[in-house]
Amino acid sequence: MDPWKLIEERLHERDELEKKDGAYFKAFSQLARLLPQGNASLAEKERQVLISENETLIERLNQQTLRLESSEGKVAQQDKKIRSLESTVAQLNSKIDHLVLEVAEKNRTVEIINDEHLVHEIQQNVLKEEIEKLKKENESLVQRWMAKVAQDADSMNQGNEK
Repeated sequence: MDPWKLIEERLHERDELEKKDGAYFKAFSQLARLLPQGNASLAEKERQVLISENETLIERLNQQTLRLESSEGKVAQQDKKIRSLESTVAQLNSKIDHLVLEVAEKNRTVEIINDEHLVHEIQQNVLKEEIEKLKKENESLVQRWMAKVAQDADSMNQGNEK
C-alpha cells in the first residue's frame, strides 16, 4: 500500500475521532448559554451527573485495561509454552530420525547375520555329505582290507599245510 495513502487514512480516522464528540461540546455550550444564571443548581446537578458518568467510564476503562493486560500475559505464557513445545517436537523428531537410522542399520546387520547363517548351514550340509561319503569309502576300504587280510591268511594257511 502507498505510504501516503496510509498516512491520509490515519489522519482521516483521527479527524473523525476528534469530531465525534464535537456535537456534544456544542450542545453543552448552547445549553449553558440558554440556562439562566439562576438555574445554577440544575447545571451543578448536570455537572455531577456528568462527573459520575465520567468516573463510571474511567472505571470501565480501567477494568478493560486490566483484562487486556491479563490477556496479554496469558498470550505471552501461551507463546512461551508453544515455543517450548515446538522445541520438544524438534528434539523428538530428531530422536525419531536417529532411531530410524539405527533400526535400518540393525536390519542390515540382521540380514548379514542371516546370510552368514545360511552359508554356514550350506557348508555344514556339504560337510555332512562328505563325511557320509568318507564313511562309506572307509567301510569299503576296511572290507577290502579285511578281504585281503583273509586272503593272505588263507594263502598262508595253505602254504603251511603243504
